[in-house]
Amino acid sequence: MNAIYRGDSQTITVNITGLATLSGYTVVFIVKDDLGDTPLKSNTGSTESLTATFNITSSETDISADNYNYGVVASNGVNVYTVRQYTLTIKDSINRTE
Repeated sequence: MNAIYRGDSQTITVNITGLATLSGYTVVFIVKDDLGDTPLKSNTGSTESLTATFNITSSETDISADNYNYGVVASNGVNVYTVRQYTLTIKDSINRTE
């Protein structure tokens, strides 16, 4: 998933490698304008085995059409593991009236 239409909902599933277990970890989907910025949006996922699922709501994708940095990060309060980091494109959508 590297593109989503503005205002659309989407379920994102991420398979996590590099960790033996997600027990004790919180996994978060983060969207930023620039890598050093404060997150525009963040969403805590549910986990099962080594899979995290994020239910992204329409209000979370209701941001200006543009390219953003997104990442999936697992943390247990001591250790932080960047699972994935890419560019996310929010596209204008036909369902938008503005």
